[in-house]
Amino acid sequence: MRNVHTTLAFVGLLVAAGFGQVVGCAVNPDDCSKNNECFENGKPYGSVVGPPPGCTDSPKNNRDVITNECGYFVSANGDDANAGTAEKPFKTLGKAIDAARSAKARVYACADGAYAERVELPGGVSVFGGFSCTNGAWNYDATPGATIQPAAPGPDDVQASLRVTGKGTSQLEDLVVRAPDATLAGGSAIAVIVDGVTVDFARTDLIAGNGAAGAQGTTPADNIGPANPEDSAIKGNSGPIACMGGPQGNDGGAAKDNMFCPGLVGGKGGNGQSEAAGGDNGADGQPLPMPNPMNYGVGGLGETMAAQCSSGEDGLNGKSGNPGSGAQEDGSLDATRGYIGASGGAGSKGTPGQGGGGGGGSKGKSNCYGAGGGSGGAGGCPGNGGLGGAAGGSSIGIVSIGGTLRFDAVDITTSMGGNGGAGGDGQFGGAGGTGGTGGAASMGVTKACNGGAGGQGGDGGTGGGGRGGHSIGIAHKGGTVSEMGVTIVNGAPGAGGNGGNAAAGMNSMVQAFP
Repeated sequence: MRNVHTTLAFVGLLVAAGFGQVVGCAVNPDDCSKNNECFENGKPYGSVVGPPPGCTDSPKNNRDVITNECGYFVSANGDDANAGTAEKPFKTLGKAIDAARSAKARVYACADGAYAERVELPGGVSVFGGFSCTNGAWNYDATPGATIQPAAPGPDDVQASLRVTGKGTSQLEDLVVRAPDATLAGGSAIAVIVDGVTVDFARTDLIAGNGAAGAQGTTPADNIGPANPEDSAIKGNSGPIACMGGPQGNDGGAAKDNMFCPGLVGGKGGNGQSEAAGGDNGADGQPLPMPNPMNYGVGGLGETMAAQCSSGEDGLNGKSGNPGSGAQEDGSLDATRGYIGASGGAGSKGTPGQGGGGGGGSKGKSNCYGAGGGSGGAGGCPGNGGLGGAAGGSSIGIVSIGGTLRFDAVDITTSMGGNGGAGGDGQFGGAGGTGGTGGAASMGVTKACNGGAGGQGGDGGTGGGGRGGHSIGIAHKGGTVSEMGVTIVNGAPGAGGNGGNAAAGMNSMVQAFP
């Protein structure tokens, strides 16, 4: 649904005071015209040379300023090798502006075709586009105005079609400035960026295309260990067969630590001992939950005269991580990129799996120690959280950073903001290892018990969604914005990306940013 901002009457005082061209050379104007250097408070700040005397009027009001002495001329049918006169105009606005900044500070653009270029305009240089031109005859004709329309988005897909930077005052009259639809993920379509300059817009249409959808968050691919519980890197160690040990007993399977996530230890298997001593208990798997009413990862009991050995308990599985927060921030304005959106937060890492308990050892007989218990399998590593989705690109007529904006019969039309990217899925947790096998029976001695399986690592949480792209007529940070003399028609904002309740973009005619 589109919102229409009612055009307010343009105040005559603004026409008289605001649209007379001002080039900041009030302290020492001779330095501007002779030395190509402008001063403010006695200090040089730029190199724009203002228009000659008698050349400050708008060509709409005074056709006597449409002369070679007052400005440089550009036509889509011209040639940049020309002199930039009415009879021999330049072809590109860029060439004409480079010439104008060092003399005259004015460009007259013929409406005989679109200027398929991205334009950088120094503050103090003005562009007038309301001309028809035939065989060197230039006549003011506001319909249609000269059109600035880059053939494609910029290399980072967020540069404006026209950017005005520096100091002083620039007039933009009888123009059409179009920003093409953004194509790269999260790219914005911005017609004009104003950086610290006063810009007087008159009889100009600013049209911003669609912002592009933000990129989806990715799933981390860090190496967190094997996914197969039978992998030797995490599988518990087997206990030795009965009757193999020396005078200190028949050692159980060695504890199994997860080399990818140290500390997720499958408990050592219980030693096989003499008949009188009985088999040793297996060690508990680590980290042991506290409290642990379900006996996760507890080591198995060794065989005694009264009871057989028991296997180690399986380790506790890790818990999944929390989802990331969806982006709620409005984003920020930037003098080069225009708009930088807010991405969703990453999901949190899962919790680790506990190592399984070691199996109990068996008791031996005369001259034969019992079999050793198998160790517990190592616990699985936690998965990492999914990354947040990127912000959708915005559709903005003007981005102003500390600029002063004034309007006379100006139309701003924005299109759709891009949808925010969905948060990425969390990484699956690593497998817990299978418990080691208890030592085999031998010569009438009982088999030892197996170790418990390690717990599965918890999956990472899902990433939060990116903020939806905005559809804003004028987005500004500081400076002064007059809402008189401008009509704004907005498109729809983009939806927030899936994950974490990300916010949709704003639909606003004039929006201040911090």
